[in-house]
Amino acid sequence: GLVGSAGTIMYTFSLIMLILYVSSCMVVELITKKSDSYKDDEVRALAEELFPNIPVTMLTLLRFVSLDGISAIYQPLILEDPMLLIFFMPFILVVSISLVNLVTAVIVEGALEQGKSDREAVKIHKSKQFKKLMPELRQIFDELDIDGDGTVTLDELGQCNDQLRRKLENFMQADNLEELFEMIDVDGSGEIEIEEFVQGIEKLVNADQPVEVIRILKQLVVIRKELRELHQGVAEIREADKRRETQLEEMQQTLRRIEEQTSRAFGERHFPETIT
Repeated sequence: GLVGSAGTIMYTFSLIMLILYVSSCMVVELITKKSDSYKDDEVRALAEELFPNIPVTMLTLLRFVSLDGISAIYQPLILEDPMLLIFFMPFILVVSISLVNLVTAVIVEGALEQGKSDREAVKIHKSKQFKKLMPELRQIFDELDIDGDGTVTLDELGQCNDQLRRKLENFMQADNLEELFEMIDVDGSGEIEIEEFVQGIEKLVNADQPVEVIRILKQLVVIRKELRELHQGVAEIREADKRRETQLEEMQQTLRRIEEQTSRAFGERHFPETIT
């Protein structure tokens, strides 16, 4: 970042030196030539010591860039001649604050851009390395595919020998092949084809995020899927309960109608005997 910002830094340095030179010329006119008229002997000695000529004046004003004890310089002069406030205030704002912060901002921006370029270069390098390892990855897949059906399941992954397991763990820098399988199995089918296997590992290798973050994101996706299935199951249970309540109400209404019909039929059958 510092090397990339060298041009801007040199430009800013040249601008500061130009401002110091122009300001020194103004100070010679405003302070040096008027120092004999100052009533305070200490202020007169200060002006003669710090602002005798343009080179020394530039060195004195250079202290304003780093804010190196400048209050001891401008405070007595402003108290002696308040009109100097019109000169010192803009000078402090431009040189001490604006230009210095501008240089800092340029260096920081250059460092960020350089870091971004470095990350892109690393990503391109990883992509080239991965292309060289494609045949080895396909060989690993063929060794994992025990039954030869063109897919690898979690059971086949668990049955691989220790040498192949260590080779795949070192290649992916993973501690658990089961979690690696879950990260590669995007569709959640429980089976991985050759293209899905290669593309999944390529995404993990070229990902900007660490493998741990990708693992957590994959687990969140699995948890979200399980929660969605759980919500669907709860909704189905509620629908089933509503249907049972409706059927129960219909059965109760049917029983009441049967009771009413039975009561009416029983009353009609015994009513004449009651009159007699």
